[in-house]
Amino acid sequence: MRRSTWSRAMCVGFLIGTFPSLPLHAEEVRSESMLANTCAGCHGTLGASAGEVMPIIGGMDKGYLVEVLTDYKTGRRPSTIMGRIMQGYGDVVAAINGEAAPAPSYVNTCYSIIAPEHGISVAGVYRLEDGRIVDIPGAGGVSPADADARTRTLEQQFALDWFRNITSDMFT
Repeated sequence: MRRSTWSRAMCVGFLIGTFPSLPLHAEEVRSESMLANTCAGCHGTLGASAGEVMPIIGGMDKGYLVEVLTDYKTGRRPSTIMGRIMQGYGDVVAAINGEAAPAPSYVNTCYSIIAPEHGISVAGVYRLEDGRIVDIPGAGGVSPADADARTRTLEQQFALDWFRNITSDMFT
């Protein structure tokens, strides 16, 4: 399912608005903290989620974290949104492994609660290319329209945790 031009513009607009000082040269923004900051919206500052179901990733064993992220990327591990994000986010695994990271990716996620126990998500994954922010093909996207009730409930719970993490960062 292809995102509309409007939703793509909103995602890119949000990304630019969130990072107003974002340099337009990929080599200038490679850092562990930059990579970690993109995870903070869902997993909390320093990976310490303020939510009830969003996994805490701070302090997680490095080998296990690499395994989990790789499993999301390959589809071996089921997910609501991480599989879509990891399609364009190999730089996180490289950085965790102490390898030279390729050009960094940037992620923008948004959860919405549609009804009790019914959530959806959208993710955009971008990179800098020739001084422009562009979509990474095959990464990101929206919740599947045919998702089962368990997935919708999980996304609703993740939406609440996403909100808790963002507001915790803003007001503490």
